[in-house]
Amino acid sequence: MQIDVYEQTYENVIHRLKRIDINPGIEYQYPGTNEIHGPFDRNSMSQWQELGYFAEGTVYRNADGEWRSYL
Repeated sequence: MQIDVYEQTYENVIHRLKRIDINPGIEYQYPGTNEIHGPFDRNSMSQWQELGYFAEGTVYRNADGEWRSYL
């Protein structure tokens, strides 16, 4: 689901950003159909998530971590 940030309240945008559990300086991966994509930096992953490129429940991980889900 892609959102138009300009149609959101400031509070809603901040709330969405706080839900992103990604740390700076760590590279992240996400699974594709037949391969793992990445690693990508925090800014790329955050921007893609904010733009709605990841479906609800898409999983990601840092290079040596466990899979987590975007909410």
